Amino acid sequence: MLQRIGIANPPNWLGSPKSALYSMVPPTIWLRFGEWTLLFLIGIYNINREIYEAAVVDGANGWQQFGFITVPLLKPVFTLVLVLGSGIVSATVESMALFGGTNGGPGEAALTTGVYLYRTAFIHGDMRMGYAATMSLFLGIVNMLITAVVFVTMRTERA
Repeated sequence: MLQRIGIANPPNWLGSPKSALYSMVPPTIWLRFGEWTLLFLIGIYNINREIYEAAVVDGANGWQQFGFITVPLLKPVFTLVLVLGSGIVSATVESMALFGGTNGGPGEAALTTGVYLYRTAFIHGDMRMGYAATMSLFLGIVNMLITAVVFVTMRTERA
């Protein structure tokens, strides 16, 4: 596609060790964009219309309604999306799909923790299950810490 628009030598994002890990970000966002959109649509549809009507009566314009009504009432959805997105730390599926198998990209430049766990547990000849389970437990603790930070950051004020 880049050659058709005039770029003679397009970059090889997946083949370059410098950009291999970063080239996994756009497909991952594209993969999860649909579910994030549905979650936000569900959140928007659950906001009571009477709140917006009261804001219009009080003289709020569209941006004020968005900033003071929509965004605060979507805080639980933002929290859910961030918590579900914290699982990207392992990035197993994306790495295996983009780099074909378990090699971790060019020169292991895109070797993620999930692929490394898989390789340790199933690919190596000695199948180090205990070591892989320990790494998986540690990865779960890291995900729990990220989730705790998200919950503390996004907590709502109670009346």
